[in-house]
Amino acid sequence: MSDVNSRVTLLNDPSVSRFVFSPPNPYTLKDAIERNIISVKDAQESLDHWIRSFGSGDSSAKLRDGAQSTGRPKGCPFKTIRLIHEDGSEEFVGELEVFRESGFIEIVDKVERQAAVKANLDRQAGDDEIVWTMFFLLLPTFAGQGLITRALRTLFDTFLLPRHLLNVHHILSYAFTDNFGSRRVHEKLGFREVKKDWVEMREDRGGGMREEWVFEWKK
Repeated sequence: MSDVNSRVTLLNDPSVSRFVFSPPNPYTLKDAIERNIISVKDAQESLDHWIRSFGSGDSSAKLRDGAQSTGRPKGCPFKTIRLIHEDGSEEFVGELEVFRESGFIEIVDKVERQAAVKANLDRQAGDDEIVWTMFFLLLPTFAGQGLITRALRTLFDTFLLPRHLLNVHHILSYAFTDNFGSRRVHEKLGFREVKKDWVEMREDRGGGMREEWVFEWKK
């Protein structure tokens, strides 16, 4: 629960809030607490999944052999970026999440979109066909230092790409077309812009339609 106040600060900062699609606006402490409970639960379920998969027998041999786990983990359990100071204290910097795509907002037909969501969520762990998505947010005081790019590269190498973990092959990611900082991060990580699309905004975020980039990464 230590990050809830930091998340309230993050999501109510005008330079961050203007680039966010879904959280309530303004973002309250109650919103942050409710979100934290769900996030911790999802992260624990994902960790438990890998503990069950590799916790019996010679788990080290399984990892060496590239064995894949089974089940349907929702995504990467590591979601918070922290700065560790020389005295050992930690400071909240921002957050990032990588999880199974459950929106497919680029699919116009509702029935087709629902079918795509169900198929993606039903796929077993390690399936090359799973489509993932991600988002990242950073406190403005830490912007321009390459922290998001470094954090995501580390996550790619240690958790997203290994076959015995998420085995990510395909990511779709989104950013509003005035969010040039996000675009630079995507480009540095090897994503390419595949299209522009329009999304309908929540009323508490101004309503109307807003243009976004759709980025894609494939292994």
